[in-house]
Order: sequence, then C-alpha cells, then structure tokens
Amino acid sequence: MTQGSLIDFSPGAPPARRPIVKGYQWSLRRRNKVASPLKLLHARIRALEVENRRLRKLAITDDLTHAFNRRHFQDAFRSLLRVPARSHSIALCLFDIDNFKAYNDIYGHLQGDEALRAVTAAIRGTLRRASDRLFRLGGDEFGVLFWEPSPDRALGMVQRMRSAVNALQLPHTGNARKIVTATFGLAWCDSSVPGALSPQKMYATADSVLYDAKRSGRDRVAMQVMA
Repeated sequence: MTQGSLIDFSPGAPPARRPIVKGYQWSLRRRNKVASPLKLLHARIRALEVENRRLRKLAITDDLTHAFNRRHFQDAFRSLLRVPARSHSIALCLFDIDNFKAYNDIYGHLQGDEALRAVTAAIRGTLRRASDRLFRLGGDEFGVLFWEPSPDRALGMVQRMRSAVNALQLPHTGNARKIVTATFGLAWCDSSVPGALSPQKMYATADSVLYDAKRSGRDRVAMQVMA
C-alpha cells in the first residue's frame, strides 16, 4: 500500500497494519525528541553541581598540602561548636616545623614542599573524627581544631601528632635531632565557661603557648587550659 492510498475494508482484504506501525514509530520518535533535551539538561545540571562542589572545596583548601586554608578556620570553628557530642570542650593545636628555613636552605624549596606534604599526611593520619580539621595557616605553620572531653586526652592526641612527625624520619642536618621535627602549642577550653570561647581568643592562646614551647626547646608539646 502506498502513502495516501485508500484502505481496503472489503472481506478477505489483508489488515491495514502499516499506518498503525508508522503512527507508533512516529510517536516513539516524538517522545525521544522530547526526552533527549531533558536528559541533556539533567546531565548539565549534575555536571554544574559537581563543578560547584569542586570550586567550593578549592576555595577553602591549600593547593600544596590539601589541608584546609586559613580562610576556613573561623567557619570550621563555628561548625565544631555545633557538634552535639563534643562534651562542652574544644581544642586548638598550632604547630610548625622546627628550623624549616634551614631545611629549605639545605635541601631546596622543592624538597621543602615534599616535607610539608609528608608532615601534613602524617598529622592527618592521627585524626579520628570527621569533625577534626587540619589547616595550613601559612608557610610551615599549621593548626588542628578538634574536640576532646578532657585536657589529658587532648594532650595525648597532640603527643601522637608529634610522634607521627618523628616517625617520618626525614633527614634534616640543620636540626638538633638531624630529622624533621615539629613543636606544638595546645589550647584546650571547656566551652561551658562563659566568654572563654572564641576563635580569636583560642588562636591567641595556642600561639602564645607555641612561642613558649619554642623558647624552651624544640620537638615538644606545651598546653594551656583556658578558663
């Protein structure tokens, strides 16, 4: 039967299936034409969401070490305060690599970058909770924001960080122990104490403790309980 011909409904005439098949195929093609732009639109939306998440992460991440950057510190501090299981306590540990300028002078800045990456990975391996945050604050200065229910447990965690850096056994002839070491200053605060807890105050306390630890020697941990 050719297109435009009449359908024979006389007895014994073959059933007129071709126009029905053509109509079905046309309907499928039409639905596919409608569905294809929708699928493409959904795929583009998903791709944009993935890219936006990537860009948001880049905005708060240090390029070299992939630790969080300084910009993210206050946001992470407020987020940690909202963690219900933190038992009204929070800790901030600041640390830097001992005699790192001498390390760069002896081994070069490329090797210095590798040392920063290795130390970052070692510290990250000691973190136990999803809420624990590691920051690169600038140069060889880092910070860890976490919660522990007591000063002793917070001190124990930072001692493990120090041991993890020493366990790398990275050669450093310009350092007293001839390996890469780090010095840590820890501030611990019971957040139930009115007015004791703020990002600025905790940072200033941890920084002061770190400075005192350096004056007393290197490769050590010092702590202050805030009241």
